[in-house]
Amino acid sequence: MPSWLLFMSVWDLLSALSFTLSANLIESLLVLAGVLLLSLVLPGKWFRISFIASGSLTSALSLGYLMLVADHYHSKTELPSEIFAWAPAVVLIIILLLILFTRISLLKELVEELADRATIFLYLSIPLSAAALASVVIEFALRVL
Repeated sequence: MPSWLLFMSVWDLLSALSFTLSANLIESLLVLAGVLLLSLVLPGKWFRISFIASGSLTSALSLGYLMLVADHYHSKTELPSEIFAWAPAVVLIIILLLILFTRISLLKELVEELADRATIFLYLSIPLSAAALASVVIEFALRVL
């Protein structure tokens, strides 16, 4: 970031930060929508009863796999097919870990406690992301007009 100050103005830096925060907000809402949809589709006994633990684990493990895929994705023409070949095994591992973590009360309480403590970040990220999204919309509207 300090090196960006050599060739970008402060307003350009704030604009880049706004676009990044807006993209992260949209990605987070999509992940949340996926977990909520999973909660609605699966039987209540499987997912809704321990939603905090199940949702947190599903999100964390799925995003971890997607980060691994993104790390192996280096060019637009070459897809990392060997990583996608492991997708069924990864889904099975996620399901097994979900069963393990929701059945063992100590592990379930640990995940719920971590999720509860991570809530404080929402108090910062949601207002910042909302302001960034408003900034992006205003900047887009000014460019169109």
